[in-house]
Amino acid sequence: MTEYKTSEAQRRAVKNYEQKRTQGEVNQGRAKTFVRKYATVDDMKELIEIFNDNHTEQIEIRQ
Repeated sequence: MTEYKTSEAQRRAVKNYEQKRTQGEVNQGRAKTFVRKYATVDDMKELIEIFNDNHTEQIEIRQ
């Protein structure tokens, strides 16, 4: 039997967490990390432009 540094309960908890976490949550976390740590001013300008384009389309659809 393999010995682990973590308990069986902890391994089950991690496994359940990973199964429940959606891909959207994963991508959202990655996007936030990129913005906080790596994005340049040009990156942010492009991201804001993309967001505004998509957001404007959603507003027009709702009206």
